[in-house]
Amino acid sequence: MDDNNQEKSEQYERKIEDLKNYIEVQYENLNMEAIWLFVATLGAWSVTNSYLKIVAILIIFFLFIYKTFENRSDRRPFKKMFASLKKEIETSDLSGDHRKARLYDVDMAEQALLSFKSNFILTPRFFVCYFFWAASFVFFVDDAIK
Repeated sequence: MDDNNQEKSEQYERKIEDLKNYIEVQYENLNMEAIWLFVATLGAWSVTNSYLKIVAILIIFFLFIYKTFENRSDRRPFKKMFASLKKEIETSDLSGDHRKARLYDVDMAEQALLSFKSNFILTPRFFVCYFFWAASFVFFVDDAIK
């Protein structure tokens, strides 16, 4: 019975590691796509008509979102992925200690990958480029209103 528990516990360890790797790859992709967000936003600055600038910046945003989610095999929010894995572990037939250990692993992985601080550390290019996009959007809207 204990060998079966150990084997299932190891399977969940692999699932947790796979989820962590999946999210890390998505963060790497987000950082890479952020460069194109920045370049495209710079291009929007060259549009002379204020209203067309707003249209251009909105198109850029929707293209960025589409491109970001295009290669994701699982489109659920990361938080839901972790919640699903937790629920799977909680309803499994793992013994108490193995279950607690795997739930702890999930909590630590979630904290390491989904907290604001870790997001900022893992996706710095995205935050900088997205801030530039947002500041440009506000400037374009303000310019169109004047």
